[in-house]
Amino acid sequence: MHLAGNISDLLISLWRGTLDHAVDDDPADWPWAVLSNEDVWRVHGNAVECAGHFLPSSYDHKPRNIAEKINTQYKTWEFQLYIFGLAPILLYGTLPLVYWRNYCKLIHGFQIMCQSTLTKEELLDAL
Repeated sequence: MHLAGNISDLLISLWRGTLDHAVDDDPADWPWAVLSNEDVWRVHGNAVECAGHFLPSSYDHKPRNIAEKINTQYKTWEFQLYIFGLAPILLYGTLPLVYWRNYCKLIHGFQIMCQSTLTKEELLDAL
């Protein structure tokens, strides 16, 4: 659970350009800081909320707008659903392809490692 939370925090900070950085390392120069513009962040947050209408009812509640609730009321399961389910879809075409592919590899490996049983092939695929 903590690893998923740390991954969520790190990735959102990178995409928003809010990660601590050196004085001469301007987040405006980061090609992965695609959600650093407030208008883009708000549109993205709305897309997260709207995507909830297409989730199965087994999720109990649809995720809320991450741009509005991230600092106050966003729950752990919403962060996990966002990072491991919605963001790979919503960031396609927004995040530069090289970073999007690496992100998807991270998600794929994490999902494999969270299974209760794995085959040798799955374990090798997660590397």
